[in-house]
Amino acid sequence: MKKTIFKKAKPERDWRIIIVLFGIGLLVLSAFAWKIYLSDHIGGGYLAIEVPPVDVSTRTIDPKRLHTTTTLLETRQTNFENGKASKIRPIDPSL
Repeated sequence: MKKTIFKKAKPERDWRIIIVLFGIGLLVLSAFAWKIYLSDHIGGGYLAIEVPPVDVSTRTIDPKRLHTTTTLLETRQTNFENGKASKIRPIDPSL
C-alpha cells in the first residue's frame, strides 16, 4: 500500500497557502530592500539622522604646469599652421 503525504488534495487550501507564503516573502523582501535603500551607500541616506561632514576642498592652478601646457599648445598650433601652409600631400596607398 502506498503512503502519501497528502491523502486528500484540496486545491483551495493549497492556493491559500501559496498566496500567503508569497505575500509573506514579498513583505520580507520589501523590508530588506527598503533597509538597503535607506542606507548611506545606495539611497544617499535621505532619512539618516547623522549627517556626515562635508569635505570642502579647493583646487588651485599650478603656474608652472599652466605655462608648460600653454607652451605645448602654442607649439602644436604653429606646427599645424606650418603644415597647412606647406600643403604636404599625405601618402595614400589607395591612389
